[in-house]
Amino acid sequence: KMPNSHWPNYVYEMVEIKESIVPRQANLSFCQVTQQTYFKLYKNIAGVTGTIGNEIDQQILKTGYNINAFKVPRHYPSKVEIYYKLRPESIDELFELVLKDINKKTSKGRPVLVICDSKYHADKFKKDKEIEDCQTIDGVSPADDEIAIKNAGNPGVLTIATSAAGRGVDIKLSQKALKAGGLHVIIPMPVSNQRALEQAVGRAARQGQPGSVKIFIAKEDLYVKTLKFCHKNENLDRIQRDFTNYIRQNFCWILCGPRKASFD
Repeated sequence: KMPNSHWPNYVYEMVEIKESIVPRQANLSFCQVTQQTYFKLYKNIAGVTGTIGNEIDQQILKTGYNINAFKVPRHYPSKVEIYYKLRPESIDELFELVLKDINKKTSKGRPVLVICDSKYHADKFKKDKEIEDCQTIDGVSPADDEIAIKNAGNPGVLTIATSAAGRGVDIKLSQKALKAGGLHVIIPMPVSNQRALEQAVGRAARQGQPGSVKIFIAKEDLYVKTLKFCHKNENLDRIQRDFTNYIRQNFCWILCGPRKASFD
């Protein structure tokens, strides 16, 4: 821990209260410097990613960094097969459909990766369907995750995971798994945003290998969009001060001191 560092937005004080520690005087940040600010000081900026490239992303890069984006041709043509399935309203029905798809693919010797939206749903699926012969990638134990990633490409192996397996995870397939059709990825729950969905889909059929993805969808699925604060449209400093004054006036015990006057 660095000296004088603390969690912002009163998280530090709330943790102190939870751990029965007398809270210190709360701190308020009046100025912040983002990493993007430093990027603009460089003469040349370059980067590579596999999950960006639509018009909105390119506009953000152009506006924020004054750089252009272009697509690099694939080294190997993609052989991925993507299937869409209507997601039922009942979680029990959904789990049953997922289990049937798993049994169908693993019976052919294909490895299967199920990417759930949370650890809760991953654990619930294993418990409700009494699945014991599987491995897990959930970010809880990096050592166990590493072992699971190494085994996930073997024939008939079932891996139940969270988004921890949806980004930066390269599953190496055995020759038998490749001959059987490659990795099959199942995405049963709605994904928070387009980039996370592309990352999950990208686990299958890598480097021109065979593979498939089944995505369960519903008409009401919406991608969560990040809220934007337009320049000169919202005074964030004023909002932060108003919130601090509200805490001081109504919850002064958090600050562990007498109620103080607001900022000028």
